Amino acid sequence: MQVRNNRGASDQQRGVVLVIILVILSSMSILVLGSGSESRLESAIVRNDQFRVNAYRVALSEINAQIQDININAVTEDDEAILQLIYRDNTKPWELSENELRGPAKGKGAYTQGVALSVLCDPDHCPAPAGYSLSGNTKVLRARIESSAQLHDTGAQSSQAQSFWYLLPQSGITTFE
Repeated sequence: MQVRNNRGASDQQRGVVLVIILVILSSMSILVLGSGSESRLESAIVRNDQFRVNAYRVALSEINAQIQDININAVTEDDEAILQLIYRDNTKPWELSENELRGPAKGKGAYTQGVALSVLCDPDHCPAPAGYSLSGNTKVLRARIESSAQLHDTGAQSSQAQSFWYLLPQSGITTFE
């Protein structure tokens, strides 16, 4: 009786199995590394989006604070910002200094802010919108507040603008009487 030696075939099968296992492990490693970099990319996108949203909030809160500051005066008082808009050269926007900012950030912290006010039409020739004219002779000021905020050392920024109408008092501002 002759016995065959299958030991060579068994070694070959082990080698093939080992190669297959190595290929599977290599492809799994590549997949894991790829998904990790995708996760980092997604987190970077989310982080950048959060920075942009915060820049939007800083810019918008400054607009809201400026409008609130204008609206807080009594009816008989002339607002300082409105007087500045009326009496200055309005060929270019009035850039507010850091001390004139009214929003919560006030130009300090992580954001660089810029705020400008501009007149959109001459009060002597600015047509009053419906409901604003008192006996057809009330003068109005149409203006715009532009606010921008940029996070230091990043590209995250936001620029916002808000136009508004301001009813000028019939007494108190002598240039329009």
